[in-house]
Amino acid sequence: MNWCKSLEIYQYLSEGKRPHSDMSYYSYVNFSWDDDKATALDPVGRLVYRSNLLGSDQRITNTGGGNTSSKLMDKDPITGRALEVLWVKGSGGDLRTAGREFFSSLYQEKCCHRSLHNSF
Repeated sequence: MNWCKSLEIYQYLSEGKRPHSDMSYYSYVNFSWDDDKATALDPVGRLVYRSNLLGSDQRITNTGGGNTSSKLMDKDPITGRALEVLWVKGSGGDLRTAGREFFSSLYQEKCCHRSLHNSF
């Protein structure tokens, strides 16, 4: 498998874009992205959607596993400020069927705060 091409496709998908309209370009993976479906989802929903698509292709994902992540802007639930949040689907759940509840949200400003760096 040409992993560079697969990575390029994933990077475009993570931005909600379609890299090529010529379907013959995809010689190693099935292009299952549905723009209409993805447009109707919020950013975390799009991460879940693309994760499920990647997990459903057994040629590139092991059954019962898989990890995906995306940095998104989201509101801090306490202050209401817009912050960068890293959403991560870690090990221990099937990527093909994982819902939003399988993803952890890590608020980058809080995780990467200078005072925390001095603590470790």
